[in-house]
Amino acid sequence: MSAIDLTHSGPPAAARQSRRSTSWITLAAAIVSLIALLPLAFIVWVGIQTGWDTV
Repeated sequence: MSAIDLTHSGPPAAARQSRRSTSWITLAAAIVSLIALLPLAFIVWVGIQTGWDTV
């Protein structure tokens, strides 16, 4: 193997670790975003149950 082959063998270990941790951060952000929408979903649900005229 030459030095050129070693440089093109893939991303370094730090870059691979960064991508894995980014996916966990993205998942956590998505969960927090969905939880933040619960009050709005509750208002819509109550509006549907009681009828839009009373809301």
